[in-house]
Amino acid sequence: MIKNLSSRNTPPVRTLVYTRRSKAGAALPIDGADDSGWVLDENLRCDGWSWVMGAKPGVAKFTYVTLTGEDASFEVGLNKYTLDDQIKVTLLPIEDELAEADPQDPANARTVFIGVLARPTIDVQADGQREAERTPPTAFAMPQLEDTLSCHLIKGRWVYTGDDTDPLRVIETPSFPAVFNPGVPNMHAQPKLKSANNELLSAHAFTYDTDPAGEWWTYRTAIAALLTVFYFGVANDARGELPYWCDILNALVDELNKGITGETIARPDEYVGLDARLPEIDVTGMGALSALERVCMVGGFGLYIEPLTKAEADADFLQRPYVIRINRRGAGDVKYFDLDKRGTTYATAEQTTRRNRINKIVGQRDGTSIVNEVYGRGRLFLEDVFDLKPLWKPTDIAATPIDDLAKEMPLEPAADSYWSRHVKGGAQFDTYQHVGRRWGLVGEGDFDGGYTTPDDYVHDTDGFNWRAHLGLAFENNPINAARRAAGVTDEVYFMKRPRKALPLRAPLWRRQNTRFMLFISEDGGDNYTYLPIKFAVLEEYFGLMLAIKDLSEVNIDTFSRDVAAKDVARSWWGLIDSGDLRVRLGCAVEPDVAARYDAKRQASSGSTYARGQLMVLPKHEEVWTRPNHNLPAYMNWVRDFGYGTVDASGEQANVTTGVQEAAERRRDKLEDAAFPVTATTFIMDMDQWRLGDRIASIRGRDVSLAVNAGRASVYPNVVGLHVSLGSGSATSNQSIRIDLDVPSFVGGGN
Repeated sequence: MIKNLSSRNTPPVRTLVYTRRSKAGAALPIDGADDSGWVLDENLRCDGWSWVMGAKPGVAKFTYVTLTGEDASFEVGLNKYTLDDQIKVTLLPIEDELAEADPQDPANARTVFIGVLARPTIDVQADGQREAERTPPTAFAMPQLEDTLSCHLIKGRWVYTGDDTDPLRVIETPSFPAVFNPGVPNMHAQPKLKSANNELLSAHAFTYDTDPAGEWWTYRTAIAALLTVFYFGVANDARGELPYWCDILNALVDELNKGITGETIARPDEYVGLDARLPEIDVTGMGALSALERVCMVGGFGLYIEPLTKAEADADFLQRPYVIRINRRGAGDVKYFDLDKRGTTYATAEQTTRRNRINKIVGQRDGTSIVNEVYGRGRLFLEDVFDLKPLWKPTDIAATPIDDLAKEMPLEPAADSYWSRHVKGGAQFDTYQHVGRRWGLVGEGDFDGGYTTPDDYVHDTDGFNWRAHLGLAFENNPINAARRAAGVTDEVYFMKRPRKALPLRAPLWRRQNTRFMLFISEDGGDNYTYLPIKFAVLEEYFGLMLAIKDLSEVNIDTFSRDVAAKDVARSWWGLIDSGDLRVRLGCAVEPDVAARYDAKRQASSGSTYARGQLMVLPKHEEVWTRPNHNLPAYMNWVRDFGYGTVDASGEQANVTTGVQEAAERRRDKLEDAAFPVTATTFIMDMDQWRLGDRIASIRGRDVSLAVNAGRASVYPNVVGLHVSLGSGSATSNQSIRIDLDVPSFVGGGN
């Protein structure tokens, strides 16, 4: 605290503004290692600056001041600067009783803002009001511009191409989008992404989505990769590595490398959750800083970019004059707003400001937006093989006897003959092509094909019984048992409605690019052969349509040994007539009871009432498959992935993900009461506040800023610092506005 206060007015804090033209062809807007070229610009007066959380951290505003003897026309000031001019604001030592440095020595000044002039304003009126003409420019901090530079645009995923001797071992390819964990693990198992100039950070590259050795991205590995790409570029990239450095908070580097070195850090609470698995996050086309902000936001971390005084850094190491911090939101230093006791009187307004340290506090505790119960609903897919049945009527089949079939189509096939109806090119083929080719299942029971034999050709008039086929009626089937273990008491049901055969979704099939599997039996179902032939799935029924020109010329040998069926009776047309042809389809089906998890209210919530929200998660799915279809269904279900598993191998794990994780993340984000606060504080407290700090209470008043009743340590975070230099002759005309927001502990939700 400031001591020995006098009644005199303290001179206002002073700033110096420097400008310089950007260098032609510069890769970065400002090269902090080269401090030459800056010129003190006495025409520009800094009115104030702001630093906020996120990828667009800073903005500064200026006033163009005409010096004595200069042309006062507004266009003189407007034409003096270009949009790419660089600007730097330095703060002279604060002149109070604690200042030890000589305030008159510019060498003691420190940089508080560095950026690019990007928004000059023209405020012009008629000649009679020329004294009101002005051209106030606005500048944006360098990181905001740098995030848009082409060298930092994520054009695709960075992938590992070969062994360590490969001169292009890591490249950026636009062939694959930069999507973290797109339902499958796509991180290269080894940390191959390193800077040729500095291996302080060791990061991972992407791999292809169906790589069996791929691993899941965590917040730790994704942040490390984005930092490496942003700071250092891709090592040995054909574009050439970016030779520009930026300061990284040492604690962050230590924590990111902890997984490799096994070391611990002093403040582990700042990085809780780094090893949690990322949900699917697409950063394609984003600037590297914006991508970093998105990952941090979803994970509940804060991204803080602050100016770094050049004197504090090694010039040989630093080329970007700012520092990036990342830590868990809600884990910053705890601080307080101070007010003197009520009834205290002061001789001057400045003494009032200095003794109270806070001029004004405006806030509102708000519970109207609390959501403390989230009902997550995803999708459930069951993969199995299904015995399909004819989707045609016997009366649709031409009456021509099989023995009368010639091996070639007549020039003019008779109407209603086999050739006219059932061979592609026949006059009636468009009407009867479904015969022998369209196979499926009817879930709603509204199709009776008319077959009485064999049994496998007869549809159930009550609709196909999905639960019986899949073994879900058995009490001990693994699917319902897993749902009960997750707190879901209702079983999996299917309503009677049209259904579509869906592509296989388990990672094994995705890696093999297998969407469906077709099996054919020519002996009444005793033996089946897998045939990779062309077919289309149906829209109106659960089934398929074979793409075969003439069924009388094909059988299994046709596709496996490339020979035509010689005997019509042994062709698929003949086997349909005899009832020996069977068709099975391996695919996925979606029940009407999806994967779900109810994230219930916690005692830490800001409201005693259970305030619910439905959360539909179409990308969060659970997939069960039955690889050994000869066993009873209730004995053979295996969960490939979904909530309850963490990898694509099908092995059960104790870590919950998917629907449960998403629902809990949304609840944890929204369960607190909102308490947005804005405070105006003393300009001399320039160094007291930092982005990410937590404000616990208003000391001198019995007011806690805790955002809920259950966790007293949950306080609003400092997310914005806005310095106003004002005008006048005293520091009482200058101030700092502090913006607080509610912390987000587990992530941004979906």
